[in-house]
Amino acid sequence: VYVSAADTLTPTRKSMYNYKWHWRHFLKVMKERTQNFFVIWTNAPLVAAATSDQAAQLSHQFCLWAKDTLANGLDAGFGSFPANVYVFDFFHKLAGPDGKLPATYTNSSSDSHPNGAATLLVAPQFVREVFDAALAYEGLTSILQSSIPSSDQIILQQNYPNPFNPRTTIRFVLPRSERVSLHVCDALGRHVATVVEADLTAGVHTVPFVSRDLTSGVYFYTLVSGQQVITRSMVVLK
Repeated sequence: VYVSAADTLTPTRKSMYNYKWHWRHFLKVMKERTQNFFVIWTNAPLVAAATSDQAAQLSHQFCLWAKDTLANGLDAGFGSFPANVYVFDFFHKLAGPDGKLPATYTNSSSDSHPNGAATLLVAPQFVREVFDAALAYEGLTSILQSSIPSSDQIILQQNYPNPFNPRTTIRFVLPRSERVSLHVCDALGRHVATVVEADLTAGVHTVPFVSRDLTSGVYFYTLVSGQQVITRSMVVLK
């Protein structure tokens, strides 16, 4: 398995380094085209006969990186993830614990094409996730176009997805560079998490929130910037 910058000298080489390098570079192009909304999805898992344990685990690791690290703006090689791009993790919709495509979702033990059962499982999720993400971006774009040039108000978007378990994303807009605090409280007002506590630049910011230790219920996330405070509710559903 090749895992160095030299991999890019052979663009077709199937290595973790090359896959990440390609994703980062086409995302840069998408990021510049803010008039468009893009969807990218991870690869489908393969049946046992068409892959190895090592290859299946590498696919698992790459798709985790794409959805949990890159799409949440945590990749050191890329940074803040563009608001006009949504990552659909197709791989983990179908993959079993071994990173391979279960027999339930394939036509035969030697055919890795997802079958009708796989389509019935994944298609509604794809439509719902992409539709919600596109609407969220359209709303964010409208806010940016109408509010940022003439307003000193901070903007806090509804988290997406909502309800969620265990991950969601919170977006907010700052009209200027400022010290920002974003924290989460339960329905009784008890502090449960600090999501952001930092000096941030003006513009759109996207931050992940993971609710692994929280029980099902309504929670409130509050953004504080200067003298401005905005609170929204979100639902953890386990």
